[in-house]
Amino acid sequence: SSAASDVYKRQKAFCASGALARLPMSMMGLGIILALNHLYDNWTIAGVMSAAYVFATAAVTPFYARLFDRFGQRKVGKFVLAVQVVAMLSFAFAALVRVPIPLLFVLAVVMGLTQFAFGALVRTRWAYVLERTDNSEMLNTAYALESAIDEIVFIFGPILAAFLAASVNPVSQLFVPTAASTIGGTMFFALRDTQPPVTVSYTHLTLPTN
Repeated sequence: SSAASDVYKRQKAFCASGALARLPMSMMGLGIILALNHLYDNWTIAGVMSAAYVFATAAVTPFYARLFDRFGQRKVGKFVLAVQVVAMLSFAFAALVRVPIPLLFVLAVVMGLTQFAFGALVRTRWAYVLERTDNSEMLNTAYALESAIDEIVFIFGPILAAFLAASVNPVSQLFVPTAASTIGGTMFFALRDTQPPVTVSYTHLTLPTN
C-alpha cells in the first residue's frame, strides 16, 4: 500500500542518514594520529591527542543522551550538530596550517566534546516507528541491522582514513568525516515524522529472550 511504502521510505531515510553521520566515530581517532604524525613527525603527540579526543567524546555521551531524551532529537541535534561541524572544521584547518601543539590539543578536546552517539538516536527511532506501525515484533531485526551497520562503519572508516591520508592528503581524512557528519546529520534531523516525542516511553516493549 501507499502508506506502507511511505513508512518504508522514512525508515530507509533515517537509517541511511544515521549511518553516514556515524562515519566520524570510526575515522577521527585514526585520522588524528595519521595527520599529526605526518605534520609534526611525532607519534607520541599524535597518539595522546587522539586519546584526548576519544576520552572527551566518551565523557559527554551520557550528557547528550539525557538532553536528547528530555528535549527531543531535532531540538538538541540541530544546535549540537552545528557546533560539532564548526569544531571539526576548526581542528582540521588548524592541523593543516600547523598551529602550536597546545592549541591543537584544546581544539581536539573541544571537538570530542561535541560528539554524540548517532547510533543510539537511530535505534530510538526504530523503536518508535515500529511501535507506531504495529510492527514491534520487528524490533530485534531492526537492532540487528543497526549492529551490522555499526560493524561496517567501524571496519570501513579506518580503511578510508588510511587511504585518504596516504593517497589524497595527510589531512583529508579529517575533512571527509566532517562532510559526512554535516550531510548525514542534517538529513537525519530534518526527518521530523520519525522523531520520537519527548514524552514517549519504550519500557513496555517486550523483547524475546532468545
